[in-house]
Amino acid sequence: LAGADLGGVRFGLLALGDSGYRRFCAGGLTLRAALLAAGAEEVAPVVRVDGDPATPWAGWLADMAARLDLNAATTAEAPEADRPVQLTLRARGQLNDPADPATHEVWALDLCPEAPLRWQPGDLLLVRPAEGGPARPYSIGSSPLEGRDALALTVSLVVHDGPEGRRFGQVSHLLCRGLAVGDRLEGRLRRHPAFHLPDDPDRPVVMVATGCGIAPFPGFAAHKAAGGYRGPMWLFFGTQKRAGDYFHGDRLEGWHRDGVLERLDTAFNLDPQGGGFVQDRMLARGAELVDWLMRGDAVLYACGRRRTVGEGVRSALRVILVAHGALGPAEADAQLHAWEAEGRLRFDLTD
Repeated sequence: LAGADLGGVRFGLLALGDSGYRRFCAGGLTLRAALLAAGAEEVAPVVRVDGDPATPWAGWLADMAARLDLNAATTAEAPEADRPVQLTLRARGQLNDPADPATHEVWALDLCPEAPLRWQPGDLLLVRPAEGGPARPYSIGSSPLEGRDALALTVSLVVHDGPEGRRFGQVSHLLCRGLAVGDRLEGRLRRHPAFHLPDDPDRPVVMVATGCGIAPFPGFAAHKAAGGYRGPMWLFFGTQKRAGDYFHGDRLEGWHRDGVLERLDTAFNLDPQGGGFVQDRMLARGAELVDWLMRGDAVLYACGRRRTVGEGVRSALRVILVAHGALGPAEADAQLHAWEAEGRLRFDLTD
């Protein structure tokens, strides 16, 4: 919202979080500060919700409808509560080259639900550490139409090196090293409609990912391959080395050969001829990308770290719109804000 003028805009904010985290509801509070700094008027104190929002959501919506003179019948329905699920680890395979010390340890897991389960690619599986503490969300990268009946995860082992030695992230260690094939795991399924495929099955889709940000996108491609989607798909994917950490590379290349992915652009920033970073590939394809977005009405999904994918994708799109979309810098920023508001730019980012 930097530079935006929101004078005359009125808002209320429901901040969602988990008090097990040190920065409880930090995302919502950061947004509130940005709205106020841009001149928006807060009509009610911020409401912070710890855990499942389903119950407080309805009351907050009713209060906002009254304060803002809205027709309550037009407000959104409460989000679906997280669903407890019992899972069994069916398979786990290492995706990076363990002999290459320059790569991070990353695994693909297939977790089979013990009861029938409905999900969509891009939904989240929440897993808590065995010792207790906040749950960690993982994007689901499989489609129920595949017939494998498994929630597919892509998980990076979190490593902390400090004065007291090496420590591992509790949940990532459990998933990557702690569980054995056949072990059971309890989790919670969270619907994530903001990262579902478009309702129109013919709409073009652009996907941008770095590293483990690829996690949901094999599910998108698998859903299309199984007949659940028809629109053209274009994937930009960046990692460090083609030979070391091209996660799901064989499947991605196969989908590209078969036409499931119309376009596949990769970047391997440590390879001499690797193409740089993912935003470099976007800039190189700027004219075609503008055609997909401005004339093809595509939806763009970006998944990865906030400081790389989040900032890099926005910066690249801004440059592309100026260079190939006949827009000035201010118009390009306005176009990006409009696309985000319309759900045509969708970000799933981590810190």
